Amino acid sequence: HGFNEVYNILSQTKPEWIAVNYIFEAEKLRDMSYENKILVVGPVDISELSKANSLKLDIFISSIDQLRAAQSFPELNLHLKIDTGMSRQGFLLNDLSDVSSFIKQFKPQNIVGICSHFSNVEDVHLHCHVIFAPKIIYRRHDKINKQVIEIDKLIEKDFYGK
Repeated sequence: HGFNEVYNILSQTKPEWIAVNYIFEAEKLRDMSYENKILVVGPVDISELSKANSLKLDIFISSIDQLRAAQSFPELNLHLKIDTGMSRQGFLLNDLSDVSSFIKQFKPQNIVGICSHFSNVEDVHLHCHVIFAPKIIYRRHDKINKQVIEIDKLIEKDFYGK
């Protein structure tokens, strides 16, 4: 659907980052000589981690199994995806204590971010949800909020050496 045409236009602006959904799209960008950061936001199978590493990609991680497997690739930058209700991909809120424990135990240096979808991102008529959703989630899930903050602090400490 116009991948080459869009990249040809984007490349003129020399973007620092491009986000794609799949590894094969990132590979295509590398084949087109794009050398800056690429974030793969779609699902990445454990069997694709080696390729993601060789392509020097940033990827979303959404399971403990992926997180464990990704530790074999310390150059691969990981962004923890948290599922806050869309049920597409991401760590379930109940899994965050396991994620926090994993990070404390293994101290992975390559976790560089945390992200999520808003739970009603496809409702184009309810814009106020974008403003209030984080507050609603955090009020309802105070324990979860503390775990996300703890994970964020662990990442910040490891990533920035603080």
